[in-house]
Amino acid sequence: MPAAAGRGVAPGVYLYRIEGNLYWENTVQWTGRIRIGGTRDATSATPVYSPSEADKQGNLISQVSAVYEPSL
Repeated sequence: MPAAAGRGVAPGVYLYRIEGNLYWENTVQWTGRIRIGGTRDATSATPVYSPSEADKQGNLISQVSAVYEPSL
């Protein structure tokens, strides 16, 4: 069941991905991993532009990160 339904996910390492179109066929895909469970974790995602020079069209998204905060 999705976490949005009020239930947490199992502890582990999760991949997260954000994708956006910059201009016509130019895209950016941000990818990162975060550990859920245990102590706090914070990560930053890495962008991959397609085609590789697509970043010259401008940036809709300049930084993507994720933070896991354990329940108190």
